[in-house]
Amino acid sequence: MMTHMVNRILSYLYSAMLALIFGLVFALVCTSCTQQAPKPKPASLGKGGVYMSQEDRDPYVPAHKIDRGVSFVPQDRPTVTMVAQKGPSLAMIDRYREQLADLLNAIGVVESLNKDDAVGDGGKAIGRFQIWEVYHRDALEYAPAIGGQYSDVTLRVYAERVVVAYMMRYAEDSITAGRWDILARIHNGGPRGYLKRATLKYWEKVQEVLEN
Repeated sequence: MMTHMVNRILSYLYSAMLALIFGLVFALVCTSCTQQAPKPKPASLGKGGVYMSQEDRDPYVPAHKIDRGVSFVPQDRPTVTMVAQKGPSLAMIDRYREQLADLLNAIGVVESLNKDDAVGDGGKAIGRFQIWEVYHRDALEYAPAIGGQYSDVTLRVYAERVVVAYMMRYAEDSITAGRWDILARIHNGGPRGYLKRATLKYWEKVQEVLEN
């Protein structure tokens, strides 16, 4: 009787021990399956930088940028900002300048005999085309690609670009249509100069040079 009870107790203990061992093994297996590998610490790349892991996407960021919390675009992914140019390009202006070469020469003859150092209207007009400062400002506002400053209108090529830009701004259709009379009268009398009777005589002078 005593022996039988001892055997039953030992059997229960053995079963409990097996159950405990099985439970521990199962728990260890589940833990290893769900546990994520720790994220590696950044490794130094020498002066002023740290390497960031693949999850961070950015391969290289200077350390001083990280410390100060300043956003930084990695060097291997540069951003390109496209800035639309305002007004016509120099290439376009020069194409018109070539097309209007004879007209520009005739206007220069009428204004100053094509003298680049000419000064008129009490010092308000300078250069071969007798350009006023407001005229120059108007042209550059439309075509910033010309650059330079007002005093540069004493240079032939620069002055021609300014005149062409002014004509493009107010009468580009007249350039393509070959209406040189309108262009000359606008140069002489402003944006609406082609409507002023006073500019007719000016055009007649320009026309005379063109015909000779």
